[in-house]
Order: sequence, then structure tokens, then C-alpha cells
Amino acid sequence: MTPREFEAYLEGWTKREEAQWQRTRLLYSIIYNTHSEQMKTPEELIPLPSDNKEPKEVVKPDYEMMDFYRKKYNLNAEDKYYV
Repeated sequence: MTPREFEAYLEGWTKREEAQWQRTRLLYSIIYNTHSEQMKTPEELIPLPSDNKEPKEVVKPDYEMMDFYRKKYNLNAEDKYYV
């Protein structure tokens, strides 16, 4: 297994685990709220580490970076992989 394959496998496993915890939290909140007078959200009952995750910042390449890679990989504006 290559490092990239392992990374993809680990990312998929992490997403499945997170989905299972989300499902568990939702079921727990349904049971809790049907037997309690005080309504609470699933996030209030069981906080998960994924609740506080901030989205990854996407770095947009500037023209200098694009020219650097274009020269490095000998790409022209007509090449289909040139962005």
C-alpha cells in the first residue's frame, strides 16, 4: 500500500467513524428529548471533536507560482493540464 493509498484509507475510515458517532449522538438526543422536559440539541448532549473543526483554507495559486510550475514541468498554455 502506497502512502497515498494509506492516506485515502485513513481518511475514509475517519469519515465512517465520525458518521457513526453522529448517528449515535442523534439517537441519544431523540431518546433523551422524548423523556425529558428540557430539550437539548445533539451537539449539547455529546460534543464531538469534529464540531469545532474549521474548514481548511484553500490556497489559490498566484501567477508567479503558476509560472514556476509551468516552467518546471514544461507546460504551455495550450496543454490540457495547464490551469
